[in-house]
Amino acid sequence: MARIAFLLKSFPKLSETFILYQVTGLLDAGHDVDVFALDAATEEASHTEVAEYGLGERTTYVDVPMFRASARIGRNAFRDLLRDPTYAKSLIRNRHAAVSLKDVMAGALDREFDPDAYDVIHAHFGPVGNAFAFLAAESAARFVVSFYGYDASKFLDNHPARYLDLFKRADIVTVLSEEMRNRIIDVGCPPSKIRVMSLPIDVQKFEFRTRAAPNDGPIRLLSVARLVEKKGIEYAVDAVAGIADEYDVEYIVAGDGPLLDDLVRRAERRGISEIVEFCGWVNNDGVTRLMSNSHILLLPSITARDGDREGTPTVLLEAQAVGLPIVSTRHAGIPEIVADGEAGYLVPERDAEGLITALRRLLDRSDDWPEIGRSGRAYVERKHAIDTVANDLLDIYGQDGE
Repeated sequence: MARIAFLLKSFPKLSETFILYQVTGLLDAGHDVDVFALDAATEEASHTEVAEYGLGERTTYVDVPMFRASARIGRNAFRDLLRDPTYAKSLIRNRHAAVSLKDVMAGALDREFDPDAYDVIHAHFGPVGNAFAFLAAESAARFVVSFYGYDASKFLDNHPARYLDLFKRADIVTVLSEEMRNRIIDVGCPPSKIRVMSLPIDVQKFEFRTRAAPNDGPIRLLSVARLVEKKGIEYAVDAVAGIADEYDVEYIVAGDGPLLDDLVRRAERRGISEIVEFCGWVNNDGVTRLMSNSHILLLPSITARDGDREGTPTVLLEAQAVGLPIVSTRHAGIPEIVADGEAGYLVPERDAEGLITALRRLLDRSDDWPEIGRSGRAYVERKHAIDTVANDLLDIYGQDGE
């Protein structure tokens, strides 16, 4: 049995089911997992697995003694400025975000965490890895850090030297795709340390259904996304407007965010308000119901102007699990989880005309939907099931078969 410590900023977060399923998958495989986090997630709702697996008793929220961290903050900030002068902008804009995770958590761990009690210390997200990188020299445990998206995109673009010390100290660095692997190699991570690790989903929670065009009523297009630039929903709205006169469709957007009002106005300007519904934030059960009642999943992700990018969006895995054909973009790790021409169609970023062509292809060939759905379902069962990812993790940890 391996003894594993998960290190996080917040836990359990509704948007980070992939973390939760890593924990439960390892527990189901007979291993011992403890979670250490700076704070509890603030959502009122929670995953049922938290109670089912007794994760509250396995989670420690570290105390934050600011006075003990002050010297470390000054020392590390000075070193970081020497190594990466662009870091000064972060210190000026947001002093807490720039230094607290790295330095305050380090000071807090003295009383909360015994690194010698574990075989593996696994930090999730690059900034958390930075916060705990000092543990690699203080313990014989294998030190693993996982990157998931923003930490390997706009954060790296703004501060390309921020992880150099972490890359030296970590035993293994995991990423979600070959595209992400190449990005962190470019900023100094030794290729020999990098492993590509799939995101887990609970495939059994998503009932597969063969899709068919309705005999009457509209074909339902669905997007599930936080309404921020990198999700590309503005291009989805334009694409739906481009086919609205040819096909009987309706478009549902599940999600909230700062671009909501802009997108509502965009739908009004394009004359499709009557067939577009912005239903706001929807919980996991609600998303499952929407997917069950939809015909096509639309997610035209883009690289935002500030450099923010996707990793491998979980919603694309969930959509394949229920049998939805997908229209998305050749962006970040998406081509590695959605087989173009098999599970749906991928087009270039910021290409509304390309989205229109892909939607027309699917709408004109609804007889292909069942095979497209089966292809997607088979892929997620093979690569992203919880037990499969748990076994992959144990291999990464060097604990397979123990």
